[in-house]
Amino acid sequence: MGADALLHAAVINNARWCDAVCQSHGYPGEFTGRLWISAGHALPFYPNAITLSPDVTAAEATALLDDPDCAVLACRRDGAQVGGAIAYTAGGVTGISNVFKSGIADDPLWAGAVRAIARVRPGLPIVGYERGEDLAAARQAGFTVLGPLRIWARGSAAP
Repeated sequence: MGADALLHAAVINNARWCDAVCQSHGYPGEFTGRLWISAGHALPFYPNAITLSPDVTAAEATALLDDPDCAVLACRRDGAQVGGAIAYTAGGVTGISNVFKSGIADDPLWAGAVRAIARVRPGLPIVGYERGEDLAAARQAGFTVLGPLRIWARGSAAP
């Protein structure tokens, strides 16, 4: 199995596992072929959506955007979007993810994202899953390391 096929199989496996867990708690998900969504649950450690294809469009993910626990944040400077992030609330915390920038430094982007999240989700801890340069930027913004997030892959047992 090639790397692309193995990656796709790993994504499908993860989505099916999340769906099984959600179903066992009474929150069945929906597979669209390119996206899995279970927007109604707040189970800790389980996502509400998984993209099954790297070319999923925003139009396909509208159910996620309609989820009141999801906030899409845009950072604008002089009328132009220069960055953004996703804030998702579940399990008593708000996670920050998908942080991106274009034409803005890390410090003002992260500071602005934290302020925006604090406004839309007041009183909740903000958590994230950064690594490398993104982790350094998050730490500069006041985040502390709690522990690692691990995603494991194992090669074929056959030689």
